Amino acid sequence: MGQCIDLALFDSLFSLLGPLPAEHAAHGRVYSREGSGSKNSSPRGCYRTRDGRWIAVSGSTPAMAERFLRAYGLDQMLCDPKFATNEARVKHAAELDAAIGSAIADRTLEENMAIIDATALTAVAVQTIADIERDPHWRERQLTIDVPADARQSACTTSCHASPRRPARSNERAESSAMTMIRSIAQSSG
Repeated sequence: MGQCIDLALFDSLFSLLGPLPAEHAAHGRVYSREGSGSKNSSPRGCYRTRDGRWIAVSGSTPAMAERFLRAYGLDQMLCDPKFATNEARVKHAAELDAAIGSAIADRTLEENMAIIDATALTAVAVQTIADIERDPHWRERQLTIDVPADARQSACTTSCHASPRRPARSNERAESSAMTMIRSIAQSSG
């Protein structure tokens, strides 16, 4: 008999909340939306490059934040008490974001990536679907597949080693399959 795998998109993305569930359980904290920023660490966010692309930055640890500021020639900020600690950087995030945004905006994506790679920063280019289609890692993962009629679509999000990835089902077919499963369960338990 086969098995049913229940994997929801929300479940797989929930871990991106990081410490929020623990902080809520322990202290009752509920944070408001902050765009791509964070209430826990700074610098953190998405910044536009001179050529209109985007870089996602995460300076979550003190060492990474310091390395980031030094790599972009902003090391003088580390002498300022407003940016000397993570807590201070979070408190003055708008000012820090403006400086980082300016430093990244002065450079193209390629120039920024050269700095990021040379100094091993936790930052990455935000990818478009065209970038994803070209990226060897994503191609290896087969997140998109070719289907009849010269089309491309997302593959199913789970796979078993012995089974190839297949196109995701349309809502109509998924609903039909769900009804068939419900009928089968009802008949076997009746």
